[in-house]
Amino acid sequence: MRIARRGKDMIILDASVYTPLLTKAGGKLVKLAKHCVFAILDLTIYEACNAFWKLCIKHKILNPHDAIELCKLAKNLATRLKIYNFSDS
Repeated sequence: MRIARRGKDMIILDASVYTPLLTKAGGKLVKLAKHCVFAILDLTIYEACNAFWKLCIKHKILNPHDAIELCKLAKNLATRLKIYNFSDS
């Protein structure tokens, strides 16, 4: 979902979008975040890390190191995003 806000587009991401973006684009999202406003719920970070855990432990698609690095990236990138608290809704 895209919403225009103060001259910048706001793109609302849920975990089903945030997780693949992190795995495919990685750090490039940091550069993109300078041009767009991304918005997530605070729970999106936990859901994304849970998805990385599943890809590592259950599906054996990621190795443990990569899963941990993606969780760190999810957390670090979130500092540049507009985060809405689930409890505020």
